[in-house]
Amino acid sequence: MKIRNTIFIFLFISFVMMLLAATIPEKLGGFLFLFYIIPGILFFVSAGMIAYKKD
Repeated sequence: MKIRNTIFIFLFISFVMMLLAATIPEKLGGFLFLFYIIPGILFFVSAGMIAYKKD
């Protein structure tokens, strides 16, 4: 059950960061890529946890 909560937290954080990246103006430029890379990593980590969960 603890792993399931972690997966939901990862998915929620990645969703929120992608929404932020969509609303932040392009002026910030340099930092904007972090809002796409980090949620992508979190999403694939959580997808991997779902695919290979032991319970």
